[in-house]
Amino acid sequence: QGLGNAWRCLSKVPSFHKSHSYTERYQPTRAEILKYTEELAQHPKLEVLLMAEYLEATKEVDEFEVKIRQNGAISKLKAKTVVLAIGYDPGRSGRPYSPIDIKKISNGATVVHSSSLNNDIVRSCKASKRNGKTYVVGSHKAAMEVLSLFQPNDKILWAIRGHYVFLRSQAVDELAKAESRPSWIASKLSLLPTWLTFCGYFETAENLMLAGGAGHIVSSPRTSSKCSFHGGVVSDSCMEHARLFRQQVISDVELTESGVLNLVESSGNRIAIGKDDTAILCTGQRADQTIVEFCQLLLSNPQEGIFVALPFSIQACTSALYTTKLVLDYMERRENQRYKTNKIQKCLAMVAKQTCHPKFKVSGVWSSIMVFSSGIQLYLPSIILPNVRGDLAVSFFWNTPEVYGKSLNVRETLEKLSLPSAPIWGPL
Repeated sequence: QGLGNAWRCLSKVPSFHKSHSYTERYQPTRAEILKYTEELAQHPKLEVLLMAEYLEATKEVDEFEVKIRQNGAISKLKAKTVVLAIGYDPGRSGRPYSPIDIKKISNGATVVHSSSLNNDIVRSCKASKRNGKTYVVGSHKAAMEVLSLFQPNDKILWAIRGHYVFLRSQAVDELAKAESRPSWIASKLSLLPTWLTFCGYFETAENLMLAGGAGHIVSSPRTSSKCSFHGGVVSDSCMEHARLFRQQVISDVELTESGVLNLVESSGNRIAIGKDDTAILCTGQRADQTIVEFCQLLLSNPQEGIFVALPFSIQACTSALYTTKLVLDYMERRENQRYKTNKIQKCLAMVAKQTCHPKFKVSGVWSSIMVFSSGIQLYLPSIILPNVRGDLAVSFFWNTPEVYGKSLNVRETLEKLSLPSAPIWGPL
């Protein structure tokens, strides 16, 4: 995604950073990410509880009693602090979402969600003697990744409602390469698309990204959603590859009573997915909670010592550093604990109010999601780590020899990032 150098835990450097130069901006594969995650889970001081559901946390003097449900049984744990990393984004977290019940497909067609796509299905779609066609349904990041597995031919059809705007990975790389600090006006201008998004001027923000070379799109039509930029970084080569595929604009998908999946064109014409065909549904995920419910959770959680992980950065790994700083300050009883000032809570209240504004409720869930993430990134990171200007994920910090390929002391590193002098920058 153009952010490979920042994709890491501070205290344990991933093996793929040791085998690649920082100049490569190497993007780890899915297998490498899984291996690294499993290595983190094996830390001797880390206990991983799978199939566990958080229920509540109750403060008892200087610790919490945390109630969980695991495999149907309720148990209680003791903790000094609690971090709720439950995902703010109901459109990209939770369970795989399918617009139809795949289990009801009964005509022999292969219909899978992109999260269930495996090598056997890909090989079957590529088979030269295959009679059926392959339909890739959807146009977000997952669809781009699925298309990268194939070469364009007349047996593959890309079915879309419209296209999304993505960040250009090359533009992100250029930001990360820069070593000099930008001018004040340049740093402010770099935040303009984020500010416009927060205010609800989605199309203007997207047009600025496209005109300035920070963003790109496959082609027209743009998605009918009010907000066509949902995040996501795509390389120029991936974008050019996707443009080679035959496209079909659809308005909907439907499952007939006889168990056949139809792609519905805007004209009303229907494309039936036959018994020899494969349909790959790149339709994302859905969480049980809405963004409004998440905001309510955020503001109704006043207990000191309970933290909610937020999208402080465009990348999860760097977002986690901000939460970690707050947690360490709390646990070490620092006098300058920033979460104790009500500045953070006031900013959260302001962002939540804008997110829950009625005008965004009628313009689709993604409008509220992007307003929320933009507001968090505009107002909160500089309070927690003031030594960072812009987004930490694209800072040159990750390319320095003191950082890249090294396992770091978390406390020392976060302390340097929180100092007000010699800003490390990385404009959005």
